[in-house]
Amino acid sequence: MKNLLKGIALVGIVAVLLATAVVSACGGGGEKETKTVTLGWLADQTGASSGAFEEVWMGMKDYVTEMEATDPIPGVQLKFEVYNTKLEYARAQQGYQWLMDKGMDLLLHYDPPEQAMLAATQADDQMPSLCFCADVETLQTDYLYAYSVDYINEGRAIVKYLIKDWWETKGMTTPIKVGALVMSDMQSGPQYWEGFKAEADANPGKIVLKQAQASRTQTGWAGEVGALKGQDAIIFTTVGPASASFLRDITAPNSGFQGVLAGTTISALAFWTLIADTVSLSELDGLVLPHAWALWTDETSYVANMSAMLEKYRPSQAATLKQGTTWESGWTLAHILATLVRNAADKVGSDKIDKAAMLDALEGLSLQIEGMPTISLAGSGGNHVFQPNLRMIKYNGTEDSWDNVTDFFYALP
Repeated sequence: MKNLLKGIALVGIVAVLLATAVVSACGGGGEKETKTVTLGWLADQTGASSGAFEEVWMGMKDYVTEMEATDPIPGVQLKFEVYNTKLEYARAQQGYQWLMDKGMDLLLHYDPPEQAMLAATQADDQMPSLCFCADVETLQTDYLYAYSVDYINEGRAIVKYLIKDWWETKGMTTPIKVGALVMSDMQSGPQYWEGFKAEADANPGKIVLKQAQASRTQTGWAGEVGALKGQDAIIFTTVGPASASFLRDITAPNSGFQGVLAGTTISALAFWTLIADTVSLSELDGLVLPHAWALWTDETSYVANMSAMLEKYRPSQAATLKQGTTWESGWTLAHILATLVRNAADKVGSDKIDKAAMLDALEGLSLQIEGMPTISLAGSGGNHVFQPNLRMIKYNGTEDSWDNVTDFFYALP
């Protein structure tokens, strides 16, 4: 295969096409067109989470470009079709139909509520989908798969860490006071809160929870800072500019907050470039987050190769992209997708890959990445989650890096 990933037009609806290539038929004497496998993606390209999409997309494109040049899937050409949801749930159904009309073989999400909203339609169409993380209602639903755990269990993991690995290790015997900044206009907010409360109920007498509500478009936080500054820890669940502006205000010298900050997987790392442009990063030293992907600080050959590839494809952006983990996540997601397609081709033949073959490949996926638990359904207790493990990581303001503070642990019930 000799054609590489073409340019992208991010105007409204984006179609990214890896041009159809031609390979020689075995035995000589003729040529046949490669099989085009279409991966559809419902993604926010212009809304509050669009910055995260852009950086993840960079990692995905770079992986596919490198793969096509060095280790192409015999007889297969990958084609991405991307529909701009603008982070508006009402656009999910029309976006899905648009992608169906494009002939997709697998649907991608990074907004779990959309996946749950489309569950019945996907079942009718027998269309498999893969999301960055699961919505709690889809963990065992036919055709729906996710890389990481749902927001409820992620919320439980954060609170458990704050109680066991932070507060109690300081020798504190009084209940820890935890404030939660919960988005009122996104389904993730109430799910995180449900997880926080569930873990608090599992630890009676050890934690006092306080909630402040936020919206995805909010940029001023005087009231919330005043309400939460007396807490021992604050967990924020905001996205995009709201995350950046909240961190700016809560870490300001006059805010009065002296505790530890904790974020969710969608609140900080996905928007670290934006946060770095808004907040003095030295003030974020000690920020903790749950994480299910590789880290730049992992001393593995996989990370070393990613680092080399980032320098190869994004030399002018590498330093900035290494501050967060969005590009890494995109690279790894593309690695997973390519493995799924490669496995399907090996099993049914490249010319027979369709949505049924992709569903079968999802069920049978077992991918080992150095330094991480196996990416497989085998360890998820019957849930459709490939990485049911999280680890807590902490921002090192001195080194401008993310470091492990726990090993990977099982984060589902």
